[in-house]
Amino acid sequence: MSAIIVDESLRGKIAEVIKYAQDNVIDLAGLRESGQLKEGDPNPIQNQFKHSVENIESHPDDKVEATLVVAGDKTEHVVFVDKNYKVVYSHENHGEGDGEKIGLGICRHLSMSTSILGMTPNELAVDMMLEEFGFINPLYNCIIWPERFEESQIAINVIEPIDDWPDDEVKAMVNEANKKQLRPGVRESIDARRAVSRNALRDTEISSGV
Repeated sequence: MSAIIVDESLRGKIAEVIKYAQDNVIDLAGLRESGQLKEGDPNPIQNQFKHSVENIESHPDDKVEATLVVAGDKTEHVVFVDKNYKVVYSHENHGEGDGEKIGLGICRHLSMSTSILGMTPNELAVDMMLEEFGFINPLYNCIIWPERFEESQIAINVIEPIDDWPDDEVKAMVNEANKKQLRPGVRESIDARRAVSRNALRDTEISSGV
């Protein structure tokens, strides 16, 4: 799979998507409270939606109402990277805690897939995009899950609360879950890649006199 090249043109597109997401928060908590989105229904951002908001009325068997925003079908939420990757980004309101369930509030949500059948973006590529989209945490400190769409494609979904985790216990639960689903050595590889990225940025600032 080709390496990801991040240039100023790509960063400009990412900035536009981030701004749109900030101005158009998807209210998942409100949709669940109103009954439009039920527990177990697909998340509106996820790529397995084959039908956009515009044509969903012609598919009455779909569980999700036409009023939902399908982020993966809206160009304002999407960035294509090096032709091989599709990145979908949104801000979502997951609601506040009520003593029985954990409330994450407003979250960043990024999903990344590749056009190459049977392939999944590797963890380093996903983590690179997390940095570019302003995630605070590295991949291994976020909520992660795979999402199968079409017949042989899998997207990687990543969520983190914008205001950080509600408490250390929740963060510890996320870390423990990720130990089971991330390949051995991924954490170390991500840390090494980020160290190289920081050093490159520092050298650029020094050479430019910043």
